[in-house]
Amino acid sequence: MKKFDIHTHFGPATASHSIEELYRKLLGDMNNSEVDKFAIMVSGGLGNETCRERLENALWFKEQQLGRVYVFGGLFFEGYDATNLDGYGGKLVAELEELMALGCDGLKILFGKPGLRKALGVSLDDSVLTPLFNKLEETNFPVLWHIADPAEFWDSDPRPVPQWADGKGWTYDDSYPAYELIKAEAENVFNRHPKLNLVLPHFYFMSEDLVAAAEFLERHPNISIDTAPGVEMCHNCSTKVDAAREFFIKYDSRILFGTDCGMDSHTTSLKRSKMVQGWLEEDGDVMVPADDIYMMPDTKDRFNGLNLPEESLRKIYSENFGDFIAG
Repeated sequence: MKKFDIHTHFGPATASHSIEELYRKLLGDMNNSEVDKFAIMVSGGLGNETCRERLENALWFKEQQLGRVYVFGGLFFEGYDATNLDGYGGKLVAELEELMALGCDGLKILFGKPGLRKALGVSLDDSVLTPLFNKLEETNFPVLWHIADPAEFWDSDPRPVPQWADGKGWTYDDSYPAYELIKAEAENVFNRHPKLNLVLPHFYFMSEDLVAAAEFLERHPNISIDTAPGVEMCHNCSTKVDAAREFFIKYDSRILFGTDCGMDSHTTSLKRSKMVQGWLEEDGDVMVPADDIYMMPDTKDRFNGLNLPEESLRKIYSENFGDFIAG
């Protein structure tokens, strides 16, 4: 069965790993994971000074593997000043058009993540972003938009922050926008721009409440989600594996296979892709890779597989990817 990964990363080079070495590493891991096609996500500016370099590297990767590799570029946010945004909406549209001209296959948006939403200094539904969303609707350009984070990352939440997330700058105090506020702002955008060709990664951090997740997908028929861990998604579904399996089967045309492989100069392991595949395919325990720093250490080292039928797997693994990329 063909497998297309909608959510991977590449680079940056380090003192110990050149771009060519990382290229061979990521390509080798995709081959060993039996992944036929994959999309590289390039986060944009707004605090990332290397965004243009990373985009150039990703497009170089695509040139080496035409027809197999896709690139989602990020906005550069050049000259951004939250205190003076007159005319900046048009600048963001110009940056989007530049990404299209450079050969990007989609747009990666990261400014829904709490730290970047804080740095943005305006709400996600602010009028300065309206021209961008209008252009995305008009062109049907594919968008993968990271919004919020797991609810337990907020300090005010009574649930403990997972061990693997603590110390990575992913815990949020009262100086950050609240989980509920970020989600409410995003909901306004979805309602105003119902034709966005949109995938929300990490299950949109809805795995704790599958009833609410189903209601969300029913409200927004143009929006899909991906399976890139956030390993809390797998653990949450394990507590209600029968309901989770029913959810995945019912919404199998709205879920895309994604892994987040390749983060931070490929510090995420080869086993990550096999873990997600095992979660979708197997019946019984699936182990969390002990050497993946974005999922371990944790007190929970395994979860239950969903044992999905072949028809659902085919949609999640490849068919939905093709529909999303093609618009």
